[in-house]
Amino acid sequence: MKSKMTPILFLGLFLTGVFGVIPSLSRAQGTENTSVPTANGTDSSAKYFAITKDNGQEIIAKIIRQDAREMEVLTRDGRTIAIPQHVITQIKPVDERYFRAGKDYVDEDPYRTRYVITTNGLPIRKGQNYGQFTLLGPEAQFHLSDKVGIGVMTSWLGTPIVGTIKYSVSLSENVHFALGGLLGTGSWISPEFGFALPFGALTLGNGRYNINFSVGRGMIWNDNGVRAENLYSVGGMARITSRTSFVFDSFITEDLALLIPTLRIHRKSEGAFQFGFGQLVVEGESIPVPFFSRLWTL
Repeated sequence: MKSKMTPILFLGLFLTGVFGVIPSLSRAQGTENTSVPTANGTDSSAKYFAITKDNGQEIIAKIIRQDAREMEVLTRDGRTIAIPQHVITQIKPVDERYFRAGKDYVDEDPYRTRYVITTNGLPIRKGQNYGQFTLLGPEAQFHLSDKVGIGVMTSWLGTPIVGTIKYSVSLSENVHFALGGLLGTGSWISPEFGFALPFGALTLGNGRYNINFSVGRGMIWNDNGVRAENLYSVGGMARITSRTSFVFDSFITEDLALLIPTLRIHRKSEGAFQFGFGQLVVEGESIPVPFFSRLWTL
């Protein structure tokens, strides 16, 4: 049993950084237009927008007027603020269903496609490329198009090196599906070692609240031959406040189950910290597994 467990356990632990991987590929296409949508019958004075300044501050307000120098806005608490145009980095409409306590707005999680180990059926939005440091190593994830994202990850020793790709389709506002795959090599330490993991993911929900079901077929090869095994995962996310999200993930094989509840703390323009204590269950024995990561937008 021990020899059977070793490659699968190795793959399972290193997959903790695999699914959210290559952060700057589409940076050039990731800058959002900061123009205010007033055409096509949209009245910007009747709708709330999230206006982000270059210092990371976000203001939720209606746009009263604007010119080449400044934008005048009306906040939800009745204040009128003039914002210089040159400090505005992003303007986007908000969904008023997600206002909390009258003023606090709960936006989508910026890292909505990533749980702990696994990804989901949601696509990476334009401008939401991200990187991550975990206890195992660095990784990054890139938006290539509205449906395709790719990534790369490795350990702090540079082995293994893993590439990922995912194709996402939104079947409705709250139903999303993805097909993807991982391909890795032992690189300089163990070039004869490799693995592949084609997978499918079904996600119910949105970028604030969702649950995901994934299934894949993990394959490992080395000088001793090839081994394959089915892999399963259930993950979920709930945006608690504008600064926090509860994120749960799991990784399940025939021989082990890794369950990881975490808390993600958002720091506006400074990315997020994520931490938690999971349980690795092997042959009926439970082993605590701490998790910590630092995420940031690229």
